[in-house]
Amino acid sequence: MHININRLSDALALVSYEGKIVEANDVGYELIGVDKSQLEYKHIEDLPEENWTRLKPVVQNVWETEKSQELDFEFLNGQNELIHLTIYFDLIKSDENIKKYVQILAKDVTLSKMVSSDENEFTALRKQFFETLVATLEHEEKTSQFIELVKKLLNPENYILYKLKDSVSIDFEVINAQLENDFDKNDFTSSKKDEIAQIKKQFEPIFIQETNEPNQTKAIKSELYIPIVCGSGNKYVLYAFSKAQNKFNRRQYDLLHFFTSILRLNVKNEDLFKLVRSNQKEIILSNEILKVAMTKLNFGMVYEDGDNRIAFLNNQFLDIFKVDADPSNFIGMHCTDARNMFKPMFKNPDEFIEGMLKLEYDKQEELGKKLLLADDRILERSYYPIFQNETIIGHLWIYIDATIQHQREQNLIIDYQKYMNIIENMELGLMEVNNDDQIMSVNEATCRMTGYSKEELVGQVAHELLVDQSEAELIRNTNKKREEQKVSSYELKYYSKNQEEKYMLIAGGPNFNDKGEVTGSIGVHFDITKIKMLEKAQKKLIDDLNIRN
Repeated sequence: MHININRLSDALALVSYEGKIVEANDVGYELIGVDKSQLEYKHIEDLPEENWTRLKPVVQNVWETEKSQELDFEFLNGQNELIHLTIYFDLIKSDENIKKYVQILAKDVTLSKMVSSDENEFTALRKQFFETLVATLEHEEKTSQFIELVKKLLNPENYILYKLKDSVSIDFEVINAQLENDFDKNDFTSSKKDEIAQIKKQFEPIFIQETNEPNQTKAIKSELYIPIVCGSGNKYVLYAFSKAQNKFNRRQYDLLHFFTSILRLNVKNEDLFKLVRSNQKEIILSNEILKVAMTKLNFGMVYEDGDNRIAFLNNQFLDIFKVDADPSNFIGMHCTDARNMFKPMFKNPDEFIEGMLKLEYDKQEELGKKLLLADDRILERSYYPIFQNETIIGHLWIYIDATIQHQREQNLIIDYQKYMNIIENMELGLMEVNNDDQIMSVNEATCRMTGYSKEELVGQVAHELLVDQSEAELIRNTNKKREEQKVSSYELKYYSKNQEEKYMLIAGGPNFNDKGEVTGSIGVHFDITKIKMLEKAQKKLIDDLNIRN
């Protein structure tokens, strides 16, 4: 069976004993920074001498000893960037046990080296970043400190700090800048709309090694766009640029992508990070964050790695499904096997499986999806795809037993319906209006009293539709009292749809939103037309008797 090696995420080459390259995938060319369409290597000695002289002896030793070897390898690629590789050498034989070639598999560990080595140039910055990440600071202050760290890393001759806006007409504004005399910040307010639009859409850094834009007063050779999110909801883009070529490099880009992604994750999950403050250096550099957090959270959590194998699973998850087992028993299990194990516990097993597969395929977050268990309990499932450099590296699943919450919601609905039925049976009308007296909702009794349907009432201004000018003034004055959070009751003359004169008794009070602000009023209406007609008839009868006497 032939495997398409270009689908591999790591560099792979098949080499003969003499060093002839039998086959190599595109990732290998990307690693060494060479355009395959312009230069294709045929032999290991086509590589720079300082590289092939270290590789060829290992290839020949593996061929002769038939023993696999591993090599830590550093080299400068075509862009003059220092690359760190872990290379695995394995002998490949035919079905007849004849030696065919040596397989060379190279994994790029440059980023890992950058963020984990105590000897590299980023050590101090990494420490400052994590201290900022876990510090108890206001979001704006934390973002400001992070921006300063980014500038310290890049040391740019020029930078502009943009604040992104949600406005359709103005997408961003310049709030800070440091520019050489050749540049004017006004030149960068409209010319960067395409890049800012891309940032707003994907919220990923943009790295441009060399540009030659038309109509520039001075050519810009190096550019970096770094998106930064603040917990208050504010989003920024730090645009650093230079007239010098290769001012910024791929290492800086990868490190900034790493840090900005974590800052964004930190904003979303700040409470989670507080649980592991004592282990802040391990938050991102290893999976210890999940090990610690999952033992302390009050909801079930499962993390699957990029190979769809369970990397973490907490006790709370097993408790939700009433499984008496050690979480470690599931580590390394393929998610397909695990899901098949748990799917019989759902009322609709196929929906459970298909929903997860669709979410992973679409790579879209989902929050609070309700799922019904076979024992009639209700779960809420949330999904978070984990990305790095636009590549998905894991899947985070959250499960919450929402049975009690759902029952409370159902009880509230039942109570609401019960009281609404009581009100309907008592022929009491209900009307909810906003602060402008616009009708937001009515019940059936109100419709019967006025002769209008719900569709005809909702959206109309009550005092314009139902009453004359004198009564409208009464309503406006009453609504002012609502804004002062006062309740009141009063009689009102109104006109039905067929312009019949009618009367109602209204008892009303202010309506509030979840912030305690008055959003309008709600009134209970009792039709007193018959009583008013009797009063008029009584008065007329008394007047007639007085005249006769």
